[in-house]
Amino acid sequence: MKSQEINCFAMKHATARGSLEPIFPKMCPACLVLLVLCLVFPGAAAADVLLLKSGDRLSGMIARIDPKNLTLQTPYADRLHIRREKIAAIQTDRPLRVTFASGTELEGTILPAYGGMLQLVTPDFKQTWEFRLTDIQTATRQTATRATPPKAVSPKVASPVGTKAEKFEWKGRLNLGFSATGGNTDKENYHVDAETTVRMKRQRVKLSLQYNREKDNGRESEDNAVVSAKYDHFLTKQWFAFLNATVARDPFQDLALRTATGGGAGYQFFDTKKRRLSAEIGINYVKENFDTQANESYPSARWSIDYEEELFHSRMAIFHFQEGLLGLENTSDLIIRTHTGLRFPLIHGFLATLQANIDWDNSPALDKTSTDKTYLLTLGYEW
Repeated sequence: MKSQEINCFAMKHATARGSLEPIFPKMCPACLVLLVLCLVFPGAAAADVLLLKSGDRLSGMIARIDPKNLTLQTPYADRLHIRREKIAAIQTDRPLRVTFASGTELEGTILPAYGGMLQLVTPDFKQTWEFRLTDIQTATRQTATRATPPKAVSPKVASPVGTKAEKFEWKGRLNLGFSATGGNTDKENYHVDAETTVRMKRQRVKLSLQYNREKDNGRESEDNAVVSAKYDHFLTKQWFAFLNATVARDPFQDLALRTATGGGAGYQFFDTKKRRLSAEIGINYVKENFDTQANESYPSARWSIDYEEELFHSRMAIFHFQEGLLGLENTSDLIIRTHTGLRFPLIHGFLATLQANIDWDNSPALDKTSTDKTYLLTLGYEW
């Protein structure tokens, strides 16, 4: 594998190191127990070792890891099929060929690391990668001997864009929020937001929707919506060109319709399950139709930042999205939208979200305020 390919994979899956670092200073309790048992029982030095979450220890030869089970060949029984969620740590004696969920393939021995992580060490001991057991799609034992360790396999190259064989990933999220108060004040609030993304090797399509409505004593006091679409074409693993379109309406800000269309370039810093960060810059053409004042249209510079990261062993996630439009003819035409919040996974794909949305228009319609703030508590589902 070329060093450039190694670094790209390391950025996508974990942290690549130039040399093998000591394991013991980073050891989680379960992993430390596993290595201590290997020292106490020297026979395990010539075998793979599993430490289960129940505290049981098994040794033998890992024949295969599939999405649900790990198959272990033991000298004292037939093959054992162990559910992956029951496994706390793994240590292998010989290299495995590991296929990750992204389609990347690598070969190496597996060792326990800090915080429930695992490390894959290449046969030449020059590179290591950290990952979680859940990052593995499949793994198989190779037939190569110890005297001739197998070489690391380069990441799979997907079929050319547009062919039927090209794999794609589809994910999305739908959130709903509602509140109602009665008595001296009758107020109802409704919120819906949805997002879906389709990703292929070189292409990505993202659609999003947000809608807010509020009634105060039977009269509407808020009714706004934003719909966005974006197409990304990856030129490299991190650089991409994009086309975008956004449509917004907010009658209570005198905005009958605003459209912003254009394109530009972006950079994907991280794109893993645990961390996602991208930045974009480009040009948009903005058209604004108002209910009571003159319509406007102008070219603008557009930027955006999209960040999300899982924290505390995936028990919560923090996210921040920012999009700005700065008029090129008149810099007072400045619009900024931000969404910031925390997500808390519940069960079976359901999640709760605490979120603050801030929309700022430097040149609002007459008698309208520049800033709209919305604080949300929603229940949603993601896939």
